Amino acid sequence: MMACLIGHAIGLHTLPPFTIGLFITPLQQELGWTRTSISLGITIITIGTALTAPLIGIVVDRVGERILIGTGMLMLAAGYFALSLMSGSILQYWAIMALIALLGAGCSPVPLSRIIVGLFDRNRGAALGIVLIGTGLASVVAPIFLSPIIVSSGWRGGYRTLAWVMLAGLPIVVGLLALNGVGGPRPRSSHARAEESVTVAEVLGHPVFFRLLVPFVLVAIGTGGVVVHFVPMLIDAGFSPATAGPMAGLVGLSLVSARLLVGVAIDFVFAPLAATLLMAISSAGFMVLAFGGPGSTPYAAIFLGMSLGAEVDLIVYLASRYFPARCFGRAYGFLYSAFLVTVAFSPLVYAGFRETIGSYWPGFVWASVFLALSSICFAKLPRFETPQPDS
Repeated sequence: MMACLIGHAIGLHTLPPFTIGLFITPLQQELGWTRTSISLGITIITIGTALTAPLIGIVVDRVGERILIGTGMLMLAAGYFALSLMSGSILQYWAIMALIALLGAGCSPVPLSRIIVGLFDRNRGAALGIVLIGTGLASVVAPIFLSPIIVSSGWRGGYRTLAWVMLAGLPIVVGLLALNGVGGPRPRSSHARAEESVTVAEVLGHPVFFRLLVPFVLVAIGTGGVVVHFVPMLIDAGFSPATAGPMAGLVGLSLVSARLLVGVAIDFVFAPLAATLLMAISSAGFMVLAFGGPGSTPYAAIFLGMSLGAEVDLIVYLASRYFPARCFGRAYGFLYSAFLVTVAFSPLVYAGFRETIGSYWPGFVWASVFLALSSICFAKLPRFETPQPDS
């Protein structure tokens, strides 16, 4: 479990989106790029991750999670080093981001979460909540740790630091998995052959697939851009860059709290009901922030954590409950891909608000509306079978 927690903390889905806000202003000032063009880098990573997620789900049983995770971490380190060597070409930046998404996809939630799903049943929600707090912890620590490095050594020093973090974490994660005999290639059992035989039409034709897809997409498009633009939001609100970086850790604290609490709660409370309540509260919170003035910006972290923090838990958990075991890999891959594609476009929406209107505040109204709609969708999900106790 510790290996999965660390993997989530420094994986492809964590450090790029939760640190990009620290790099936006320095890159804009030194290289003259716009916020929209810099934000497009995360869009590229997210779409690339989404496109590779179904493929990762297919090959993971054949090669094992350890190989995928280790290779992904090594490629992420190489990608960060490449970013530190960039010249002034925005095309170079986009190309490196695309390669990071393609080659670093092994260190993503698909292999990491599959390990937990395979080990836990009755306590699956709590287990997922625990390992996924790695993402929240990283989003707390990374801005506090990385912000002074960028201030003193520039954005190049910041990217080199991220590369060394990946290289330091690689032997720890892979070593822990090997020590516990987890994540190796699986024999081709009848279950594995049955899973490989699952077709796209079978997954998409499942009566619950699109009913799950819609609320995940609504949350993603509404709030995904807040993660990327949170530091620039704080700077626009009057906070200094040195202060805004550590304050971005508020997002991480909120994510940690949401993921742990939701993970434990959905083992005892009907998961869609918990999601309904969280999204409704978060929607109301963002609407209040929209009219609260710049000083209320830091509080966006709380409602962001309540929505996105719960969402990642729920994608894995609900896919594992609503779909039969033989369909889980494909269903999770498609749902997670759709979620990521939508998250990828959300930062561009927020950048567009800032560059056309001169303010991020319409983004809070945007988030509130989509969260309210997602709450309604979660409320209409059907019941699923109660899981059996873990042995």
